[in-house]
Amino acid sequence: MTDELRFELLGPVRAWRGAIELAVGGPQQRAVLAVLLLRRGRLATVEELVDAVWETDPPSRAVGVLRTYVSRLRTVLGPDTFRPTAGGYLLDVPAGRIDAELFADRLATARRSADPATAAELAHRALALWQGEPLAGVPGPYAAAQRDRLAEERLAAVEYRIEAELLLGRHARLVGELAELTARHPLREGLRASQMLALYRSGRQGEALRAYADTQDLLVEELGADPGPALREVHRQILTGTVPTPRGPEAAAPAQLPADVPDFTGRAAETQQAGRVLAAAGSGPMRLVTVSGPGGAGKTTFALHLAHRTRAEFPDGQLYVDLRGVGHPARETQAVLAGFLAALGVPVDRLPDDPAERAALYRSTVADRRILIVLDNARDAAQVRPLLPGTAGCAVLVTGRARLVELHASHAVHLEALSDRDALDLLGRIVGRDRTAAEPGAAADLVRLCDRLPLAVRIVGARLAARPGWPIATVAARLADERHRLDELRAGDLAVEATILLGYAPLEPDVARAVRLLALPDAGSLSVRAAAVLLGVPEPAAGATLERLVDLSLLCSGAPGRYHYHDLVRVVARKLAADAEPADVRSGALLALLDDQLAAVKNLLRVSVPGSGPLVEQLAPTRSRGPVLADRAAARAWLAAEHSVLLATVSQVAAWPEPPVGPAADVLFGLRDTLDWDHRWAEATHAVLAVAAAATRFGDARAEGRALGLTCTLLQARGLPADAEAELPKARRRALAAGDPLNVAHIGRLAGSLAMSMGRPQQAAALWAEAMAAFEEACDRGCVATVLANRAAALAGLGRFDDALDAGERARAVHRELGSAEGEGHALHNLGWIARRAGRPDHAVEYHRASLAIFRAERYQGRGMGWMLLRLGEAELDAGRPVDATASATESVALLRTLGDRVGLGQALGVLGRALAATGDRAAAVNCWREGHTALALAGSPLAADLAELARPAAGVDAGPAAPLPDRSPGGGPPRGPAELAAAR
Repeated sequence: MTDELRFELLGPVRAWRGAIELAVGGPQQRAVLAVLLLRRGRLATVEELVDAVWETDPPSRAVGVLRTYVSRLRTVLGPDTFRPTAGGYLLDVPAGRIDAELFADRLATARRSADPATAAELAHRALALWQGEPLAGVPGPYAAAQRDRLAEERLAAVEYRIEAELLLGRHARLVGELAELTARHPLREGLRASQMLALYRSGRQGEALRAYADTQDLLVEELGADPGPALREVHRQILTGTVPTPRGPEAAAPAQLPADVPDFTGRAAETQQAGRVLAAAGSGPMRLVTVSGPGGAGKTTFALHLAHRTRAEFPDGQLYVDLRGVGHPARETQAVLAGFLAALGVPVDRLPDDPAERAALYRSTVADRRILIVLDNARDAAQVRPLLPGTAGCAVLVTGRARLVELHASHAVHLEALSDRDALDLLGRIVGRDRTAAEPGAAADLVRLCDRLPLAVRIVGARLAARPGWPIATVAARLADERHRLDELRAGDLAVEATILLGYAPLEPDVARAVRLLALPDAGSLSVRAAAVLLGVPEPAAGATLERLVDLSLLCSGAPGRYHYHDLVRVVARKLAADAEPADVRSGALLALLDDQLAAVKNLLRVSVPGSGPLVEQLAPTRSRGPVLADRAAARAWLAAEHSVLLATVSQVAAWPEPPVGPAADVLFGLRDTLDWDHRWAEATHAVLAVAAAATRFGDARAEGRALGLTCTLLQARGLPADAEAELPKARRRALAAGDPLNVAHIGRLAGSLAMSMGRPQQAAALWAEAMAAFEEACDRGCVATVLANRAAALAGLGRFDDALDAGERARAVHRELGSAEGEGHALHNLGWIARRAGRPDHAVEYHRASLAIFRAERYQGRGMGWMLLRLGEAELDAGRPVDATASATESVALLRTLGDRVGLGQALGVLGRALAATGDRAAAVNCWREGHTALALAGSPLAADLAELARPAAGVDAGPAAPLPDRSPGGGPPRGPAELAAAR
């Protein structure tokens, strides 16, 4: 009826007659009404009402006030509402007129229902009666107690309604509500159990288990108790994959992908290629894409980004699971299958216990559907295989550190570090592009020190973003110290070291030891042989270990047979080695490597430098026999691959407190005749200076003398003859003091070359005569021939052309007898220069072209080649062939510029200028002379004056052909037949 009287207690206390709200008075009068309503037709005595409203502090006229309240309520509600009784009051309200009573009735009916849908609906209707806090604004202890009781009943009703909805498969819509409820009632185990079920059925098993762990910790901390049986049972079901499936309609298409990152950067080509493969899942066999890479490379981020880009291609759903392949006990396949089948609507009582049968049911369930399955962090192929669909339509995206080649993927992606550009872009997205633009150099240093690893860049980016006042250069400087780099690469629960260690922890002991020992050398890469020496195992075993580490993404292989660490992995591995390997083991491994390298240098000399026996005998003995080098080509290939490794090892051991300076110096001394093969002047200079300093500190005069002599050789190679000549006396004194005649002879040979390059042929001839005698005494015929060819140039510089040609031919004959094609080429070079000085340009061209043919055949690209080409250009100019001279000089300029030989470059530019002027291009000629003058002046060469006049701005285009430059010095003769090229014999 429209005028029915009804009451509300589940919120503010209110009374209604039909649609009209009645005025029931102030707070205390409402308190009286609430007590009478909650008595539900039972008598409330005056004393009870006074206690309920005022408890221990009633006013003196409490009974009178109470009667006034009741009178007013009778007036508002109607006299029929109150039944007269002796000693108290009783409110007569028909059933169903009080919302609290109606709430209780509806909830009881819901609990009696066997149908989850009916139960959920009734519970929902019961809860809909609530309008906020019960008895809101009503004072008194009775109201407070009843308020707590009613709130508890409401919470119990919410729990019941949620349980019913879970039975109907409505878990996805409940996740958010349960997150709020458990936050407000963290000790409520029923809510926690429902939350865990909702999360699990939504494909979020990890979060479900985390909810249990958080509750367990809280119960222990707050109450000193463990979770109850019901919550423990839900936990057990999740762990074993036996969670009951909903009894309601078939679950909706699963959408289990975690969120994509908003600042995904780079990997454009990889994303496009893999995306095409996934999108083609509807045709042909099931598509499988594997994503591998080292820890921190962003495999999961890449996979989720790719999955979100292609999810529209899979309308039947997306399944996701973290297989916990590293760092934790791996997920059991049975449990994963149970979770997937539950998400696909398969009741738990239909799950077979047999693993093969459960996998077959899974394949049957996903058959003919378009589902994307993301298997993140896989341990190995065996963990993945049972989770692969068997038919077309589905696609699988697998991530893991190992390269899962056994799965025969449709497409394999291996993620390494980001490019420089992408790493800088990622940093800019995190810290703000204005900051990276303001410090471009520091930003570039920062991402380099992060190894361009996405995780590392994100960590330092997060730290910088949280410190807007910090310059990027400050963080880069902190990262530059390798000892503390790992500490800097830590932010919150993210840490590069921890991520890398996840891949290290499960390794077998011998493989883990390999990770530690292979990180010890400073070299950029290692060969299989070097690894075998470091590990003390045969090469086949070392090769297998290296390939295993590549498959696990702990090592990289940039070329067949070459292996290297990412910088941050090396830092972690070295830290592990320092913790796990005794100091003598670490130093012993590097000493074994140095020993093998010295043995290799001896083998290289034997097969590639004819007549080098005396030099090999003067090198320190070795335990190792070194690698087998069959011929000169093999020796060249070996040195091309190992040159940087040798220099890095020498530099590294030279820094030890007690360095092995003897073997270190001999590795370099043995390489003096092959340095011109591979122009690593900067690396070689660093190694030589390190050994010289160590030998001085350690008091080894022999090693110091050899290192100082090589220092001078390298100064000459870099076009700094004046600097080399200034340092040479000290090297000679140390060699004499050490009683090292072979080094004294080499220093004498170099002294002659320097004198010749500085325009002093008479002094050069004398010095070379002394050097020849020393080499003859040492029975080193190859060096005798080299010095003889050089001395021939000095004789020509003195005008003794017949003697010079005779000496040059004798040197050529000895080189040919020894089988030294390169030595013969250098002798021919000198003969060409001598013939030109003797006024026989056509003969000079013939000699030089014969030299060129040998150098080309030997694939020689050293400084001698550059000098020979500039001398050929001079001879061609003298022979009236300016076009040929331009070509020869142009090639010489390019080669000597690359090699950093300032003296040679200056002279080659002078010749090129003459050739260009002779062809009529005077402007280009002047530019060449200016640049040549600058190069020679920087080298401190007296030849700079020869170009000064031609390089003047006043030099006009109508000045006619350029006059030949004065021909003094190697100038008068190549730096080494071209033998004294820094790298030379």
